[in-house]
Parts: sequence; C-alpha cells; structure tokens
Amino acid sequence: MAVPRQHGDPHSGGVGGGPREYRGGGLGRARGYLRPDPCVGGAQAVIKPVVALPGDVVELGPEAVIVNGQRLPASSSVDIDGLGLPLPHAVWARHVVTADEFLAREHVPNSWDSRYLGPFSWSQVRAVAWPVWTVN
Repeated sequence: MAVPRQHGDPHSGGVGGGPREYRGGGLGRARGYLRPDPCVGGAQAVIKPVVALPGDVVELGPEAVIVNGQRLPASSSVDIDGLGLPLPHAVWARHVVTADEFLAREHVPNSWDSRYLGPFSWSQVRAVAWPVWTVN
C-alpha cells in the first residue's frame, strides 16, 4: 500500500507504496483486481490516498464515508463488482481510528480500499509515494 496526502506529511493524506500481504489480497488476485507479484506477498502493490488517521472519527456506510463530520465526495460503495460478483465491505459503523491504523480510499466506487477491506495497518506500507506533478 502506498500512502499519499495532497501536500506534505504522508501520514496525513499522502500516497504510500504497496502493501505487504494484506486482507483482501487473495480475493483481489482471484478476481483479477490485483496482478500477481512475487515481491509483495503475491499481489501487486497499490497506491491509495490516506483519508483518515489515528484519532479520526470515521463513519462507514453504503452511501458515504464521513471523516470527522465531513462527508467525503464520491465515497459511496457498491454491492457487486464489474464481474457481477458480490463485494465484501467493511463493517458499516462509527469507528475511531487507532494508533496503528489508517483508512484509504479512491474516488471510484469500486476501488479496492477501506470501504471494502476496513482499516489498514501502517506495517503494511512498503513505501511512500509523492506526487511529482499535479494539475488543478
């Protein structure tokens, strides 16, 4: 898993670099979401933006992800993947992020992220990715 934030400290929204073996990796490989990679616990590394850090209050639901009272844009989840197969999802509830956790997500409803897999551990981060060029 890679971890980015838009500017500065990667622990506050930067992009990181690919998880070691993580929950969901086996299903991700089996369904073709992730390519095989012998260097990363069998699944390709992914890069995801961090949206919640230790101490943040997160509400996960089918319609939205809310962090510290702010609804994240385009954060709804879907029930089935592009193959028509059911997707697992994190427990829909209010959650305070613990010291060794972070939540990651993309703006795509079916992105393989914390909406479906729950919080990630910092021990799963292999590297931090930094934006080289951004356009507003």
